[in-house]
Amino acid sequence: MNLDEYTQEVLQSTEKLEKVKVNGKLLINSLALFISAGRLLNQVKSKIDGNLYDGETVNKSYQTALQALHEINGTRLIGEDDSYEVDPNILRSMLAMSATNAEMCEALCNVMLHDHSFEITYNMLNEIGDITQHQSIIVDALDGDWDEVLKSSLTRLHHGL
Repeated sequence: MNLDEYTQEVLQSTEKLEKVKVNGKLLINSLALFISAGRLLNQVKSKIDGNLYDGETVNKSYQTALQALHEINGTRLIGEDDSYEVDPNILRSMLAMSATNAEMCEALCNVMLHDHSFEITYNMLNEIGDITQHQSIIVDALDGDWDEVLKSSLTRLHHGL
């Protein structure tokens, strides 16, 4: 099965959303936390690649995360939800991929802290399948196709982008 066929199968099995309403304060601050964590993890990856940590990025990301946590702490989770002018299927898939990436990081932590080697193999292969499912929904929502996505990825890989 190729990725375009896979995408069609996913779309047939996934409910398409027309509109989404969520607690905007919780969403925006949760995204700020996720972005901050991603920037911090990118600094660790950069160090693995032989580069130095960027102290300004580390400090700014840490401060952003603290501010977002403070904002979430005061958020009423029951109340008015906000509507956003974004494709709800893209939003749902991006949030699902973020949660799945967090689950993969949790599996990695379990290996590093508790030597659960089976867990990382089993969890990561399953989670990669979940990520591919959500990527397929986004590729379709953006009227893309997997050939152009993969070609773009390889071009960036070969040019160090």
